[in-house]
Amino acid sequence: KRTPEENVKAESLKKAWEKRVNSGIEAQKTWWEDGRDNKKFIRGSCWSYSMDQQLPNSQWSKTTANRMHALVNGYLATTVYRRPNVNAKPTKAGDDSMKRAIVDSSWLNYCMRECRAEEHLHLATYDAIVYGAGFIEQGLDSKAGGVAYMNWASAEDVVCDPHANTVMESCGWIARRITMNVSTARKLYKTPELKADGDVEGKPHS
Repeated sequence: KRTPEENVKAESLKKAWEKRVNSGIEAQKTWWEDGRDNKKFIRGSCWSYSMDQQLPNSQWSKTTANRMHALVNGYLATTVYRRPNVNAKPTKAGDDSMKRAIVDSSWLNYCMRECRAEEHLHLATYDAIVYGAGFIEQGLDSKAGGVAYMNWASAEDVVCDPHANTVMESCGWIARRITMNVSTARKLYKTPELKADGDVEGKPHS
């Protein structure tokens, strides 16, 4: 159980991060909205099947092909590797270095298959085309013996430091929205007082 001083410090820290994240959300609102509009247009939502499409002589107007859908798929086909594969080069001449390179290649390709690299790269590239930014989280899974992992994060679930520029090193922080069961969150973050979204007067949201 936390002391009153620890509670005050935690509340202050929470407010500081809320302010940062809210400023990032405000800065990204415009390109989120543009991305949603782009997605609708690509999927053909810009055309309706209302009676407004009928001409005065009761004949239907000519159909317009949705070329954006094909264009985006073309971009994806040329920018996302199908079944990505890597070959490690030996650092120096000699049989030992060559053997090490073969082992490294096998390990890297195994990691990419295990973390479904092609799937995550495809989703992130699609977001980059539609929203202007795509995000992938990468790291090593210590619970799985150090195997690399890769997770796509939706562009609408990531908030970046609004004071950053196009250089990654200038980004002081990145926040990611993760949805999980409230019981799991209470245990994971050791916050039994945590309430689920939609709680009303302390009653759990059904």
